[in-house]
Amino acid sequence: MIKVYYIGCINNASTFYRGLLPLRLLSEIKVSYNNGVTSGASRFSGINTASREDVLDADIIFSARAADLQTTRFLTQAKANGKKIWVDYDDDFFFVEKNDPYYGVLTSVRQSLIDQLVVADLITVSTDHLRATFIKAIKGALGGNYDTRFEARIHVVHNTLVPRFQSFPALTVDYFERKIEEEKLHFLWRGNAAHRFSFDMMRNFAKVRFTCLGMDSGLIGNSIRNVGAMDLVQYLNFIKSSGALYFLKPLHDINGNECKSDISALEGLTAGALTLASPKKEFVGKPWIINVADDDWDMSELADKVRALGPKEMLDAYDMGVSFYRDERSFDRMQQLRLTRIRTLMES
Repeated sequence: MIKVYYIGCINNASTFYRGLLPLRLLSEIKVSYNNGVTSGASRFSGINTASREDVLDADIIFSARAADLQTTRFLTQAKANGKKIWVDYDDDFFFVEKNDPYYGVLTSVRQSLIDQLVVADLITVSTDHLRATFIKAIKGALGGNYDTRFEARIHVVHNTLVPRFQSFPALTVDYFERKIEEEKLHFLWRGNAAHRFSFDMMRNFAKVRFTCLGMDSGLIGNSIRNVGAMDLVQYLNFIKSSGALYFLKPLHDINGNECKSDISALEGLTAGALTLASPKKEFVGKPWIINVADDDWDMSELADKVRALGPKEMLDAYDMGVSFYRDERSFDRMQQLRLTRIRTLMES
């Protein structure tokens, strides 16, 4: 039995998709954990109170999205004491725009993050472009001291859903035919204040029924529904009964958005919905995702375009998406990737 000590917040999306929950579902792994805290000013989880006994007993220290100096020092000391270090990230924390709400925080922890990546024996990230971004950042930071062997330590494990939530309704042509005949098509967006720049790409909601999850959109009207923040389990249950035809994923043009995973499109499929998204790297070449250029986020015009699609075409796109996430991006496949990396780590 391989023993893993987990550092990080235990109740955020990263924990759910790729942190504590997937680890605890690996039969060959025994996990103990430290409940990291996340302040209102930071996206990072860090150490709260570490259990000395659990740390000493662990084979691997797993750090989820932590870049504070305290955590970096802890990981450095743990490695000096013979522990394997595994860090995991699902966002670009390096190439951040100055108007990002977290710019100050991210800038202040950048060196700590670099030190953490250098000390790590295993680094997992959520997309290929995020992997390339981290390699670019480390090359830039280390300059002539960069060692190409770093690239063998950083691997992609895609975001996915645990089996309890990764189930898909059995839809028919009739279902999509009824949906596109509704007086106003139902579009759904989820985000928070940090996504405001992307949200503001959307306009002209006259011909749609719009649900905004996570923040007040500032929009009013009989066809507008603003729903406050909810935890991830509540959200996944909510969308299954929402009746939305399309999930919306406008993403303004920054590197961090190129690094985004397509987990929202998977979530949409579990609710019987397709996706309208900006053409970022994880959102192209997938028939269940219709790409929308930056200047084309007119909701009423998009509703007209959706109505022009055939119900059979929509069903085919839905079925292709379901097959993709059941096969290539299945939870079991991602778990096998984790287990392979863990075994390799223990043999190194």
